[in-house]
Amino acid sequence: MKAFNRHGAFTYVEVVVVLGMFAIAAYFMVPLSLSGLSSTRVSQPASDVTSLIFSTQQDSFTQKDGSAHGIRFNSSDYDVFIGASYATATYWDTFELKNTVTFTDIDLTDIATLTPTNELVFDRGSMKPNAYGTISLSDGSHTYTVVINQEGLVYYE
Repeated sequence: MKAFNRHGAFTYVEVVVVLGMFAIAAYFMVPLSLSGLSSTRVSQPASDVTSLIFSTQQDSFTQKDGSAHGIRFNSSDYDVFIGASYATATYWDTFELKNTVTFTDIDLTDIATLTPTNELVFDRGSMKPNAYGTISLSDGSHTYTVVINQEGLVYYE
């Protein structure tokens, strides 16, 4: 009969087996974790843009500053402004996209003229935008799309 190990220590084989299991788990988990981080680089700006559109919509509805409010989208930044358009704005603030994220497609259609536009304006006291459509953000490997419908519903997917 074999004697029991009285010291309670692990054998070399047990240590190697456990380390091997950790190595296999890490082999599969690290790429999944990195993919999740990369996706977050784009989802956070998409969430920020969606929230800012909603906030701008609320400012117009509550008639903050007694004027319309809007957002103008460019390739790597966006301007929040007070006024009927960016050209006649009385105030604006520029926000830059971070982490190599850009607007890859700004597909907004002006409701009145049915022409493309890069401005989204909410008239004073109104929740409805002057334009509807989609705005896509991407870092090259992940893309999120912000959707604005004619009634003013805003979400991203």
